Amino acid sequence: MFTITNILSKLNKYKYSYNEPRNIDKLYSSIKLYSEQDQIVFFEDIIYIIKSSDLYKLVDMDLKDICLFVIDDYKSNLELVNNMEIVCFSKITNAQRLLNDSIKAINFYEITTKAQKAIIDALVNNRSVEHILEVASSFIKNPIILFNLSTNILAVSCKDVLISHGDEAIKENFAKGYNSYDIYQQYNISKIVNAVERSKTPYVHTRPGENIKRLLMRILVDGKMVAFLNIQELVKKFDEVDFFVMEFLAQVLSIKLQLIPNKIFFNDEPIENILIELIEDKFNSIEVFVERAKPYNWNLDKNFFLLNITRRYNNEKNMNDTNLLALKRYLDELLPYFKSVYYNGMLTMLIDLYDKISIPDTIEKTIVNFLKDNSLVAGLSCYFTNILDFSKYYKQTMNLIQMGSRLKNKDYLYKYEDFYFINILTNLEKVRDLKEFCIPQIYKLMEYDKINNSDLFHTLVVYLENSKNISESSSYLYIHKNTLRYRLSKISEILQMDIESGSDFVKLYMSIQIIKILQVD
Repeated sequence: MFTITNILSKLNKYKYSYNEPRNIDKLYSSIKLYSEQDQIVFFEDIIYIIKSSDLYKLVDMDLKDICLFVIDDYKSNLELVNNMEIVCFSKITNAQRLLNDSIKAINFYEITTKAQKAIIDALVNNRSVEHILEVASSFIKNPIILFNLSTNILAVSCKDVLISHGDEAIKENFAKGYNSYDIYQQYNISKIVNAVERSKTPYVHTRPGENIKRLLMRILVDGKMVAFLNIQELVKKFDEVDFFVMEFLAQVLSIKLQLIPNKIFFNDEPIENILIELIEDKFNSIEVFVERAKPYNWNLDKNFFLLNITRRYNNEKNMNDTNLLALKRYLDELLPYFKSVYYNGMLTMLIDLYDKISIPDTIEKTIVNFLKDNSLVAGLSCYFTNILDFSKYYKQTMNLIQMGSRLKNKDYLYKYEDFYFINILTNLEKVRDLKEFCIPQIYKLMEYDKINNSDLFHTLVVYLENSKNISESSSYLYIHKNTLRYRLSKISEILQMDIESGSDFVKLYMSIQIIKILQVD
């Protein structure tokens, strides 16, 4: 069923005129040519194509609710049907061609309407991306591929057809899970992706020397391209239905991708998808990584650090994905030379520096101010040189955030070097009782404080954590240097240890870290 406007919207090449229909929503079932020989009865749900020179034959019939497409070859007769629903076409219009084009318009409307309903039903019923592609493909009759911006295949319909008849880039992608640098250059993939991003409508691409046509369409989220569709002309030739369905499918997938957990599709740079694969430890050899990263001029002759940023409190409700994505863009402006990605509710940044085993003070200050200003915390890994260890150090930063939140709630940046002993002890805690490694004298000192209402344990902690520096420790404690010296002497006496000796320092420092962990627990 269709309306008059459903047909006329596809008859733009014809010259016609008509008054606004009395019932614009009236539905019709078909359209046919008028024939004097067999046209005795007219039906209200059928549109009839007739020449104005034949209108006088209808004068004695009651055709008040009948719709006519009139080819105006005899103008004076039009007044005979002024009580009917008519659309008037130019006298040079060919009746058979008008019928054929009207039938095409009806078929287009019916197919696209069914396609829209089926695709929407799949979305509403929370079916997978792959299922939505299969539904669309049943109307387009060609295979559909969904790519991220690194040209990794995210979902596909009619995979068997693509494997047997698709282009070399698709076949390699299925075999390897990515495209090699040679294929990337051979197919000029970067240029194609840029062209798709600029095009607001489906973009037709044919590679020189190849017979396969591709219909490409971008998918936007929050105004940014995050993925794109590729339909290959393998089963049937493209027609206007394909263009319509593809545009509609892109709109639906834009909604669907926003509903997917972790919002991986939001990453708007190809290199971000490589970072995600590093986090998920998907590279099985350095050769594969080098081949994948080659188009992006990735320099591996550096020392790497991982910075992982999250909310100060995991249960904070007012920091949603959009907030974090906006902060990612701000962080990228502050530190433009490094690579970052939004993943699993966190911002992860790869910091690569030549010959540095620690982060320069200027960069650290920038990071800390960013965290303070936005109520965030972060874990900063130790440096590493093998990029395939990315996942290992990603987990290290996660542990740092967990330990830092337990032990130093007021800090913003938790660096591995500051948590070296605690990291060892936390892992040791999983297999042994930590109390076994805590020297008994430390409990004696704590008991003394409790009985005498003193603060010697805290004094010892400050002194050791300030590398036994008298000036810095006394300033931190707001006491005179001589007062601090007196306290240290008293501490040595109670402990019966030389707190200035290297071996005793290690025992005391380790015991203090154990006490911290045990007190938190």
